[in-house]
Amino acid sequence: MEAPAFEAFAGRMASDADGALREFVRLNAFGGAHAREAVRGLTVHLSDRGPPDAPALAAALRWLRDVDLREQARGLAQPAVLVHGSGDTLVPIAAARWLAAEMRDASLVEIARCAHVPFRTHAPQFVRALESLDG
Repeated sequence: MEAPAFEAFAGRMASDADGALREFVRLNAFGGAHAREAVRGLTVHLSDRGPPDAPALAAALRWLRDVDLREQARGLAQPAVLVHGSGDTLVPIAAARWLAAEMRDASLVEIARCAHVPFRTHAPQFVRALESLDG
């Protein structure tokens, strides 16, 4: 994510956490085939859990902004499967392709017409991808 957009989102989290979380839920679903259903499901899930801890959210955003683990990814050698939606607008598919190419023993499963939450919107394909590590 471009720095100005990230900083704007972090600022909105500080001033209007509820609005920013609603926006974040929409961004998680945007680009997928089941966007409306995903937004509904994520919204219900979040409301069932109650409001998130504001200091924890702020700390997580700082971590996402400040920590770059790309060099460490190049040294990872354990088997891994990366599951990524081809329509993810938060983390573009190019990032997953890069990571799969840099890790020594990784495979990438791209789920077509899927956004940022394949474990919710495409659960059967997600599970099959994870089970592929066993065989």
